[in-house]
Amino acid sequence: ALGTGMSDEQGRMVRMTVIHLDVTARQQAEEARGESEARYRELVEQASDIIYRTDAAGRITYCNPTSLRVLGYLPEELLGRHYLEIVLPQYRSEAAQFYGRQFTHRTLRTVYELPVATTDGRDVWLGQHTQLLMEGDIISGFQVVARDITERKHVEQALRESEERFSKAF
Repeated sequence: ALGTGMSDEQGRMVRMTVIHLDVTARQQAEEARGESEARYRELVEQASDIIYRTDAAGRITYCNPTSLRVLGYLPEELLGRHYLEIVLPQYRSEAAQFYGRQFTHRTLRTVYELPVATTDGRDVWLGQHTQLLMEGDIISGFQVVARDITERKHVEQALRESEERFSKAF
């Protein structure tokens, strides 16, 4: 509570103004927001999907534990790196063009498949759902939720090769 007063000539209080601010609702809202953020962090940290964020220039600013486990990197090996550095070299130009178009056209959500290199030398195909992160009208980065689709890509390749052999036989 805040208060101000006015006294008469003898020093007696003749008028007092008191303002009482009830901050309970604001405190409750802040606590609820904190709890919500903690639940969100826990969900992201324990997700089976690969989840990472980049800044507007494409540098990785966050990666969840699944990202690290699937790709084999330590956090300090990924954070601050440009996402194209982990994309297989022969696919970098295509990926840069795709995400450049998303940025330029301000496409809020895209789906894209690309292969990345793991620390143990394996190539892992990711099916990525990428969302633009906005701060007002400014693009602040990208948020990606991805799955390892390597097995599916191998099956598709085997089917293509089988179809090619079959068509050549006839």
